[in-house]
Amino acid sequence: MLYLKHILRGCHLTAPLAALLAAPLWTSCADSRAPAPEAGAGGAGAQAPAPDMGPALPPPTPAGLALLAPPSGAIFGAREVQVRGAHPTAASVTVNGVAAPVQGGAFEVTLTLDEGAHAITAEALGERARVDVMVDLTAPTISIDAPTYGEHLDSSRVSSVTLSASADDALSGVARATVNGVEVAVEPTGALQYTLAPTFGLNVLRARVEDRAGHAAEVTRSFLYGRFKDWSAPVNRGAAAAATPYALDALEQTIARAADSGLLADAILGALANNPNVTITSVEQMGLVVDLEPRDGYLAASLRVFGLRVRFEAPSYGTSGDVYVDAALSADLRFAPTASGALDVRVESPRVEITQLDVRLSNALAGAVVSVLEGLLEDLAEQAVLAALEEFLVGALIDPSLFRPTVSVLGTELQLALLVEEVSVTPDGVSLSVGFGIDSTSEARQAPGYLFDPNTSAPERVPAMISASLQRNTLHLLMGQAWRAGLLDVSLLDLVAEPPAPLRAAALAGFTGGALLERMGPTEVVGVRLRPSLPPVARFEPTDDEALLLDVNDLLLDLTLPTGEPWLTLGLNLTTRSVPAITANALALPSTLTAEVWPVATPLFPVDTARLIGLLKPLLETLPTLAGAGAGAAPLLDFSELELFGVQLTSVGIRTTPAPNEHALLGLQILQP
Repeated sequence: MLYLKHILRGCHLTAPLAALLAAPLWTSCADSRAPAPEAGAGGAGAQAPAPDMGPALPPPTPAGLALLAPPSGAIFGAREVQVRGAHPTAASVTVNGVAAPVQGGAFEVTLTLDEGAHAITAEALGERARVDVMVDLTAPTISIDAPTYGEHLDSSRVSSVTLSASADDALSGVARATVNGVEVAVEPTGALQYTLAPTFGLNVLRARVEDRAGHAAEVTRSFLYGRFKDWSAPVNRGAAAAATPYALDALEQTIARAADSGLLADAILGALANNPNVTITSVEQMGLVVDLEPRDGYLAASLRVFGLRVRFEAPSYGTSGDVYVDAALSADLRFAPTASGALDVRVESPRVEITQLDVRLSNALAGAVVSVLEGLLEDLAEQAVLAALEEFLVGALIDPSLFRPTVSVLGTELQLALLVEEVSVTPDGVSLSVGFGIDSTSEARQAPGYLFDPNTSAPERVPAMISASLQRNTLHLLMGQAWRAGLLDVSLLDLVAEPPAPLRAAALAGFTGGALLERMGPTEVVGVRLRPSLPPVARFEPTDDEALLLDVNDLLLDLTLPTGEPWLTLGLNLTTRSVPAITANALALPSTLTAEVWPVATPLFPVDTARLIGLLKPLLETLPTLAGAGAGAAPLLDFSELELFGVQLTSVGIRTTPAPNEHALLGLQILQP
């Protein structure tokens, strides 16, 4: 008893002594060996230090059975729950039927609990202790009610956007919610709202909720914000091209090569076909030299023809023979846009010089007849050289196919319309600015128009033999029209010849607890259908200016049964990164893809969606390779079909420029024969 009094010195007795003795000493007593506080500065009024009470006491222990962890009301996000407790004398404690040995007065055991509320009960030596816990294995849910899928919001009418969403968690409850990283309040009903000022172009809202067990769910919703131009309206100065004198040098030689292949002979035959006095039976040509030199305001062009042999028949003169011609022709070519948007080429000051004209007849004729016939043949020779000029210079430069090319989008061709707006010729080369439009397409979905940001700035010119530029607006028109016409609504089999093995029912059945095999055979292929809610949007990044980036957001992906019924719908945000390349004289856009995936709707039957997304995400990112848009991408534009007289593209480079001068700049190198 004296020892008890000794250790109670310094205790604050706020209860009767009997109650204090009945309670564990470690819950009530302060450390009596601690020095008393000083009463004032300089030690005035300080108390003497407490006397030495001997060695420190051992850690306190409960008087009976106690559960120390987890605390009652704890929530766990996994099935394994670690239980710790103490008993001063028992050798073993039973926790929910599991025996736990006691060592040094403490015990520990790990329980595996199913999802839901649980009582953890410990029993030993007739004593009993209990705590209540919850196991929550299910992530919360969140759905976005507004903005809706496919929203196009006009910036002239709307200055702010409010996201409205609903969150729920049936077990532990929603702990917090954020939108684009900003924490927002959640009403008791689960409703939440967030208002923001959108920026021009593609806006992405990411709503995330977390429950009290630490699980999270995130969904996104995207919308377009800005001004929209009518689908039928072209993009003014939407594209431009320029050719340096070096590119014209290459064009000269390819024109000469085309002439050597017989095209010159065909042109002359066509030009002289209707002469009533002379019939041309064949044309042979030894050589052709072409010279194109840009001057201020016009292109100086010349043709020199060597060893041109024209075989003829002249029935009215009773003879036939051959004409051998060497000639030179020069002219000034001036270019201007027409009112209809075509390119007008005027041939000014044509000058023809016949340097050799040798007529060889098959029989002897009177001198007067020979003189008349030679005069006629000289006129025909001049006509032949003029025909060569028209065919090989003017025809090459105003080939209609140059201004109405087609591009292939997922196997479907779109007919482009290029409307010439300005042509400039200087000693530095020839440049052309065109409006960019698309011939009318079918309308599979409604939208006010394509995303348009007025751009009056002139594009830069890259140091290449041929340079070209596209406004970002032009890309929005091109991809928007493809989206509007439903060309991007495709199934996987539209993109690949052979579906990947992971999409067979047997491979996916494990994610559905076998339910999938109740509806389709194990070797059948699960259908994959893509439904884009928004058109692709081009993005020019200063940190990645050697690529075209296209964002395809709110793309709905349906996994379907053979009947076409979807059993799971996922939302996708895809970003494609494309770097132009030249393959076999065609421009291609080999691409890589990154994907963001989230569940959209309640599946037809229970699905382990998180695990399934883990399988599908990398599979989706291989789609460019599976669809032939990877390293060996199919051509976007085949220059061989444009009849460019053998011009061969050898390399291409791209550079994008940021706002406000948003252009994709292409530099093309061409082969000089």
